[in-house]
Amino acid sequence: MIRRLLKEFAPLAWPFFFAIIIVQLSVILTDETLYVFWFVLGGQIILCYLMGTASFGSEFENNTLERLLSQPVPRIALWREKMGVLAGSVGVIFLLSMAVFYLYANPAILDFFHRARFNGLAVLLNFFIPAACAYLSSLCAGTLMALYLKKTHTAFWASLTSTALILVIWQFLLSICLSILGMKMLLYGEKAQEYGIAIQAGLPLFLWCIVSYSLARRKFMRMEV
Repeated sequence: MIRRLLKEFAPLAWPFFFAIIIVQLSVILTDETLYVFWFVLGGQIILCYLMGTASFGSEFENNTLERLLSQPVPRIALWREKMGVLAGSVGVIFLLSMAVFYLYANPAILDFFHRARFNGLAVLLNFFIPAACAYLSSLCAGTLMALYLKKTHTAFWASLTSTALILVIWQFLLSICLSILGMKMLLYGEKAQEYGIAIQAGLPLFLWCIVSYSLARRKFMRMEV
């Protein structure tokens, strides 16, 4: 089993280590920690999309999927191994970046949230949970597109585009709710403004995680080679 897990990690190795390295370098090389913080988060999420597409995309490109599925291992176990390695790798990147910036960039980040008048719960709902959903959606969307498109490069751009499209559609639906259904007071009240990112980004990304994961799992379980 250990050998299979190491084999699953192999196509993820270089984006994984690069995502970790840029966190350390960003703290060491600059004092503009708040601005670099957002830039590094964006870069890490893009690398996570690449990891999500590489896991299955490499199987198609190396023509090893048939051999993978022919192993005397239940298909659900193969799925759990692949997604477990992906989720573990992305989780390490996310937790490490949060820990590094909490330790080394804490004053700048706390000042940002203080000026935005975020309390502890608002910081959790308006930042950490949406950020976690962004990382998770990268691996779910990447896996989904890789299984359908069967090419890492194409699936990478498709996963980025589809996630961006989901966010645009969500903003459009919110606009309709504001203009037609009279939800202005609900969405733009004082409390709603504190949780604006959770409503506008965290919720659609969470729903996209569920949908893309379910579709990807269904595709893999029914795949024929």
